[in-house]
Formats: sequence, structure tokens, C-alpha cells
Amino acid sequence: MPVADQRRKTAQLKQRQTRLNEADQALAIVAYRTSGSINVVAREFGINRRTAANILERHSLDRYYNVLTAEHIREAATLYRDGWSLAKLGQHLGVDAGTVRRALRKAGVTMRPVGTNQWTGG
Repeated sequence: MPVADQRRKTAQLKQRQTRLNEADQALAIVAYRTSGSINVVAREFGINRRTAANILERHSLDRYYNVLTAEHIREAATLYRDGWSLAKLGQHLGVDAGTVRRALRKAGVTMRPVGTNQWTGG
């Protein structure tokens, strides 16, 4: 294969990177302060979530973590026992389904087998 063809093929394989200028970084910080979510900032600006986190770190911003309170966990446990899925609970509480699962297990809630709810006999 000719060298020019190899270079062209290599160039096609490279990942596209988005770099935010200072003004866009300032907007990303505002978006983070408003939403409290790295994922929201990453989606809104078309950047990787690690890039969004790096911008916050460079500007000495404290990261927010969606921590479930005891009240959230009690509510989630009740709704889970009523048949809500972990995904639906996560969406309801603004966290990932895995976060809900870990919190419920830590609270001693018995988990249903995957893909089941009260209506499917699980």
C-alpha cells in the first residue's frame, strides 16, 4: 500500500476531538452549576465526560455528587417493592440505576432477579 494511502487511512481512524475555548469553558461551568451533572455538560457541548471533569478541575470547581439521602433510599425501597424497576427509580431520583441498586442492597432490600417485577412473578 502506498504511503499516502496509509496516511489517509490512519487519519480516518483518528478520533475527532473537541476543544472548548475559554468562552465555551465558562459556559460549560455555568451549565454545570445549573445542572449539577458532568454528563449534561458533556452532551450539551459535545465533549467527553472526562474532558468536562478536567475543565472543572482546571477552574478549581468542587464536583457535585448525586448522593441519595436516607429519605431517598426509603422512598426507593418502597417504590422498588411496589414493582418499580431500578432504571425507573434512577430516572426518578436523578441517579444511575446502579447507584440505586447499591443503595438498596446496602439498606438490606432483597433484590429481584434481573428482568422481573411484581407483575411477572419476580
